[in-house]
Amino acid sequence: MVERQRGCSARLVSAGLLLFGPFMITLSGCKESQPSHESQQSNEHGNHGSGEKQGNADTKASTIVVSNTSETLQPGHPITLQFHLEQANRPISRLVELHEKLVHLIVIREGLDEFSHVHPTVDAEGKMAAELTFPVPGNYYLFADYQEKGRPASLAKTRLTVPGEATVPKRLSPNLDPFVSIENLKAQVTVDTAKSEVKITFQIRDERNRPVGDLQPYLGAMGHLVIVSADGQEYVHAHPIEDTDASRNGTVSFGAHFQQAGIYKMWGQFQRDGKIITVPFVIDYQATRTEHTGHK
Repeated sequence: MVERQRGCSARLVSAGLLLFGPFMITLSGCKESQPSHESQQSNEHGNHGSGEKQGNADTKASTIVVSNTSETLQPGHPITLQFHLEQANRPISRLVELHEKLVHLIVIREGLDEFSHVHPTVDAEGKMAAELTFPVPGNYYLFADYQEKGRPASLAKTRLTVPGEATVPKRLSPNLDPFVSIENLKAQVTVDTAKSEVKITFQIRDERNRPVGDLQPYLGAMGHLVIVSADGQEYVHAHPIEDTDASRNGTVSFGAHFQQAGIYKMWGQFQRDGKIITVPFVIDYQATRTEHTGHK
């Protein structure tokens, strides 16, 4: 039996403001056109995604199977996205909580200019529903972080197309300035590649440029970090290395592994005054460099 959880509705927001695949498919029982990579929690920080190393888990791809038809998807209109997860044509239903939720659904438009992180409702048969609004037409990547009972944390994914004349997203440019403004706050982002595990640190500051001292836990941790390669093929959902000083000095560090050099976009998520702060940031990862930071 599956524990039930509350769902939440969300509107995808322009990642360049507040919040954080060429395949075009219909959605009636759809599956991704090419295999996605399932992985497990590969280290003590709880990272999981297609960029993580494989363990002893079953490596057959997990997919998101969407029940809605493509005609029900209209840009700017709320929709209850209905779907379930499968692995090797076997429906997945015996889920356990992963970071306080049964499923974390990450929705990102091709070009990485739209981002949303929502938590679907899940019934006893593994059928899921998420309230979403796709703001603009285009191809979207869907990533689902989940954990099946008795198995490691895993990733399922697919792509879908929201009909209409899609605008071409701007080409991703690495941030040259380490500071990102978010309403009346700013975040300083540093990326240290001196070791095989890249250390990514966010410090949230107030309008007077002082580190905030009142960050709150979000989904069981002081922050969450989603990283996606420019082509959408590599995905990592990382969690903090340590939380000891985060609530006092507004600083949260994450550890992540990159499979190859290239452009990546990340979204750090934190909670303050009961509101989610999402910080977008783009890097050009080069394994030979010891440190880089940046500004769109």
